[in-house]
Amino acid sequence: MKGSVTFWTKENQVDWPGNDTISFFEKSFEGNSIFILKDSDSKLKFFHVYLGKGRTDVELDVKDLNVSERHFIVATWSVNSREISLYVDGGKLVKKQKIDYGIA
Repeated sequence: MKGSVTFWTKENQVDWPGNDTISFFEKSFEGNSIFILKDSDSKLKFFHVYLGKGRTDVELDVKDLNVSERHFIVATWSVNSREISLYVDGGKLVKKQKIDYGIA
């Protein structure tokens, strides 16, 4: 199981350094879930829940993103390679996390 989510944020619509929480994406399928949000701590967070195997997440500090610019967000996951990743603006900010779901 693998996949990706990509989207643009509009200029002047996300207060990146602000303390509000904004949900960008949420999807569940057969108990598996992914979530992408900007949290009150000014971090962009990507959560991946794999039913019966666990949860992992990755986060990026986004308080310095320019509010007046659009930003391109990409989140990827792969159970086979055991990795989730979060990218902003084509790699300007990147965070990858190895995961252990307890599967062979």
